[in-house]
Amino acid sequence: RHGAALTDKKLQWQEYPLAIGRFVLRLMYTGTVVPKEWSDGGGNNDPEAEVPLQFIMSGLAIAKTYMVPHLLATFTKSLQERLCWDTFNDICSCAVKCDVTGLRISCVEFASTALRTPDTLEVRGCGLAAHNGTYKADGEKENRTKYRKADGSAHTINFSGGAWHMSKNHTASYYRASSVSDTPPLQGWTRVVDGGVALLTITTHCHSRNIREFYEKKALAPEVL
Repeated sequence: RHGAALTDKKLQWQEYPLAIGRFVLRLMYTGTVVPKEWSDGGGNNDPEAEVPLQFIMSGLAIAKTYMVPHLLATFTKSLQERLCWDTFNDICSCAVKCDVTGLRISCVEFASTALRTPDTLEVRGCGLAAHNGTYKADGEKENRTKYRKADGSAHTINFSGGAWHMSKNHTASYYRASSVSDTPPLQGWTRVVDGGVALLTITTHCHSRNIREFYEKKALAPEVL
């Protein structure tokens, strides 16, 4: 309503690509996202497609700068769920730069507790063969580490509603294990489609990684240090 915006009727997105500006504005005014906007024009409009991390971090910065509280809360929650060793440095750096206290606290909590959970899982014996393979930590959901297949596909493992699920993008469930354990149970899975016993097994792998190792390798952003 003021200055150049009054006459030009334009918003200037100089710090961020146009796609990010469009993503934030669409989410702000409609509460929706359009996946094809970040898929290089490939026409992918899968409603379960995961929003790129850079879009969420940029959205957080914009929401913080322009004081959009409902978007700030949404982006903060999303980044908290995406925290894992592969994203820790970027998310923690973003939290410090944007001075988002809740996200900074989540990063500290992650650094202090993540060593108690497996880094990778190996799934074998699924009747749906696409679910077999190696999974890597992919953030958190309901205070437990969630996992995504190492090839980057939609196949995931997460805790939700009092049980562990083998799913796609942490939503649709194909295999289920009734357990409230902190990590996925190694056995005891059933097929969601008919409740039958699934003869699959999970093997866990833990690696000795911690913040000191990242620090000594100078793999942390200055903000994180």
